[in-house]
Amino acid sequence: MQKYKSNVIILTTGLSGSSLITSLIASAGYWIGKKTRVKDNYSGHYDTFENEKLIHLNENLFKQLNLTFNANTPYAKETFELITNSYSVLDKNEHQKFIAHCDSNSPWIWKDPRLRVTLGFWLELIQTHDLKFILVTREPWSLWVSLLNKRQIVVLETVKRFELETRELLRSYAKGKNIPLCTINFDKLISKPEPQIEKINQFLGVDLSREDYNNVANLALVKESRSYIRQVKALLIFIKNYF
Repeated sequence: MQKYKSNVIILTTGLSGSSLITSLIASAGYWIGKKTRVKDNYSGHYDTFENEKLIHLNENLFKQLNLTFNANTPYAKETFELITNSYSVLDKNEHQKFIAHCDSNSPWIWKDPRLRVTLGFWLELIQTHDLKFILVTREPWSLWVSLLNKRQIVVLETVKRFELETRELLRSYAKGKNIPLCTINFDKLISKPEPQIEKINQFLGVDLSREDYNNVANLALVKESRSYIRQVKALLIFIKNYF
């Protein structure tokens, strides 16, 4: 298999199916790390394909600045700017070692929701000429249903506004840094995989197939995520808790 030059950072607007997309791309030969984080929650027991060391280092950035992070809150421009502007005073030794280790296993792929606010810090250390972004988005309705099924009560219009704001801010940042960015819609991927897979292939120069998708996707969970029962359940949860 060809050794691809560009490393990949997955950017997500939150609960957007980025674990599936990361695992799909990783199957094309991208290194995800020695150990990835596994979760056990309302969505079940599953691998997030997030490098444990990357998560630890991102958490360390928050600790250094006495900040907290909620993975299901929207993009916070103020937090992004604070972390980026604090680059000169933050301890970077472990972060530099981590990047060197990843580069020794290149091509690598990173995915962690915290990257949407720590990205500016990391780009001061990464060789960006060998980097590409994939922005994973989701339709506001399905994102809203997922949030409600996780007992996170929020108004649909708020989800729409936050999702749009997040994706546009991340696109703008990538454009300002001249880093290639490709947007993949999770809902389109699971409803009709081939066009989104081909979009990834063209962007990264890989050769993923529908078979590769089937190998990494939990098709039962994908089907459940689109079920009417789940949508009705979400509506009932919203009505019970909001009114």
